[in-house]
Amino acid sequence: MLKCPVCGTRKESREYIEAYVSTFNNQEYKLYHCKTCDLQWWEPLKIIPEFYEQEGEEGYAMFHIGLREEIGENHKMFFKYMPVKYGRLLNVGCGDGVFLKEAKKAGYEV
Repeated sequence: MLKCPVCGTRKESREYIEAYVSTFNNQEYKLYHCKTCDLQWWEPLKIIPEFYEQEGEEGYAMFHIGLREEIGENHKMFFKYMPVKYGRLLNVGCGDGVFLKEAKKAGYEV
């Protein structure tokens, strides 16, 4: 039995949406969806530290040493379709700051 990490709704372990086996460590991850709060999350929630320590993907290293200059397509969509074009913006998550840099240029208080 699993619990949603946000609202605590119980989920049967067999009620996953999708399964993925990592090519890095051969670990199986399962995607779950909570109908109560609409969160989707992967189990196990924890990834092995060696993935990061050995820089399992070149993209990860480039992302975190600040060599990326351009925002991704998802962020371009934010600027194109977000109805509010100014104000305060809080970005919660792991990132390299490129999105916030663009948001500041666009007039947001980041």
